[in-house]
Amino acid sequence: MADGNRKNTDDIREQLQRVTVWLTKEMPEYWENQLRIAQKRWTEAREDLLRCQSITRQGDESSHLVQRKALERANARRALCEQRVKMLPVLGSRWEQFMRETSLSI
Repeated sequence: MADGNRKNTDDIREQLQRVTVWLTKEMPEYWENQLRIAQKRWTEAREDLLRCQSITRQGDESSHLVQRKALERANARRALCEQRVKMLPVLGSRWEQFMRETSLSI
């Protein structure tokens, strides 16, 4: 019975360690990379819109509707990525607090 409890405890510790790596290393890397991609796409969408506006006649706003929508989507994605990158340190500190509290009871 004691061996079974020890194995369960070891399994739990292993799972908690996996979550720690995921939360403190993998997620920040993922969202920082996604933010770089989103910033690049935002820049490209903005340049496309500016290029389209410079080519079309003044007053012909409907001709760059596609570019405006692309810029809106790129802006929304960039904002989401920025939010996630800012949120991760808070999640990390909450996780560390949880781990400290949990380690006392395991």
